[in-house]
Amino acid sequence: MGERWKKTLVGLAMVLLLFLGGIPEARAAPAREIDPDAIDALLADQLRRHRLPGGAAAVARADGSVHLFARGNAAPDTPMSPDTPMYIASLSKPITAVAVMQLVERDLLDLDAPVVEYLPEFTVADPEVSERITPRHLLTHTSGLSDAGHVPSLPVHAELDDAVADLARLQPVAPPGEQYSYFNAGYSVLGRVIEEVSGLAYGRYLQRYLFEPLGMHNTFTDPEAAREAGLATGHGSLFGWPIPREQPFLAHDLPAGFIISTARDMGRYAAALLGEGSLGYARILSPEGVEALWEYAPVFRAPPAYALGWSVEAIDGHRALAHTGSLENYAAHMVLLPDEEVGAVLLLNGNHLLYTALVSPTLSEAIAGGLLGTPPDSGISLGVIGPVLLFLFLVSAGLSVRAALRLVRPGPGGPKAPSQYGKWDILLPLGGALAILVGLPVAAQSIIGRGVTWSLFVTMAPDIGGIILVPVITALSVGLFRLIRAVGARAAGIGPPAPQDSGASRSTQDCS
Repeated sequence: MGERWKKTLVGLAMVLLLFLGGIPEARAAPAREIDPDAIDALLADQLRRHRLPGGAAAVARADGSVHLFARGNAAPDTPMSPDTPMYIASLSKPITAVAVMQLVERDLLDLDAPVVEYLPEFTVADPEVSERITPRHLLTHTSGLSDAGHVPSLPVHAELDDAVADLARLQPVAPPGEQYSYFNAGYSVLGRVIEEVSGLAYGRYLQRYLFEPLGMHNTFTDPEAAREAGLATGHGSLFGWPIPREQPFLAHDLPAGFIISTARDMGRYAAALLGEGSLGYARILSPEGVEALWEYAPVFRAPPAYALGWSVEAIDGHRALAHTGSLENYAAHMVLLPDEEVGAVLLLNGNHLLYTALVSPTLSEAIAGGLLGTPPDSGISLGVIGPVLLFLFLVSAGLSVRAALRLVRPGPGGPKAPSQYGKWDILLPLGGALAILVGLPVAAQSIIGRGVTWSLFVTMAPDIGGIILVPVITALSVGLFRLIRAVGARAAGIGPPAPQDSGASRSTQDCS
């Protein structure tokens, strides 16, 4: 009788487990021993070498375990913690990709159907291209649309539907599926597709089908809620020193770069993907759905490549899925090593253009190296570059002041008379300044393939902006000053001084 009851109880327990979400599958042990403290050391190194105010990290495993670390400050007199919310920037894209794949698995969405089937108002400047762009194209940045030719003209409080409407004037740079070109606004379109297909607002969908199931209790799509939960103060950098600043929140760019989360929550998200779509008894995707996220676009023949919201890399012979995030005042990075069943997340409440350009591209290898026991290369230090930038700024400012003073200084070597200004005296400073103002953003766009404005440039690198803009503004001022004086002299009828015959003057003087 006792044995029968035992079997009955075991049977009931099995049924209950299946009802609650299934029995977790047994997993093989990772191929090698991982030292989580290596990621803590990497986090400490990032804060020290680059003078970042604070950061938090998580090391996640396929078995659902998450090791957490935090260093530095979230705000003055407030230490950073693994539960401190921070903007995760473009790590929002892999989250949006999971939401899209969930709809695919529910047979509500076809990755290869035209976007207009789900979002009829979607259009770009070429109607034929509009009809061919699919969700897969948008997820892999192969839609033929490009950030390089798209600087959104949207107000801060614009919504996702405004972002979609703003694309109507955008000219494609390539046919869909034939060229990779990073395109933030494509993820805004995907956010609207999620809303239309699911019938829920983008943020509410994530909350119900991703954040709540995974226990991501401090992940937000609303900055006010994040502030109430202790949002870390963001920081820019000026000559190597962190400067606290308010981070603008762009609702129309939310699916691409404005989700707010914590190291703990992102660690749980990473663990779910490493666990083939499940964490504990919660399942967000099937194993096949997770693998589909990591299938890179056909335009790539081998890694490095871009898949559905993920960069696919090969690091020391290991398959790695990675993504970097960068806003004006926050930086983030995530690397998953699915074959080793481990991954890591770094969230930082400081950023600079040089950090994004020079340090972030090396972080995938540094994080993977930390996880695999390979000491990462420390590389460049922005703490050292800061004083160099200050020196260059002082030189730039000094030369600019000298040039301005020469406009009005009397005596030998002083300014020319207005009537003596030639066309090159006016055109060289004006033309040079205008060439830099117009040409530098264009050059940056061609190099990095992203839309760049002077506003963004100065926001992310105010010190470099000062080094460039101080002499540019001085040159403009000099050119305009000379132009105005020359025009005034011509209007007053003042011509060039008549040449004097020095020989005749001496003869006359001798006779006297």
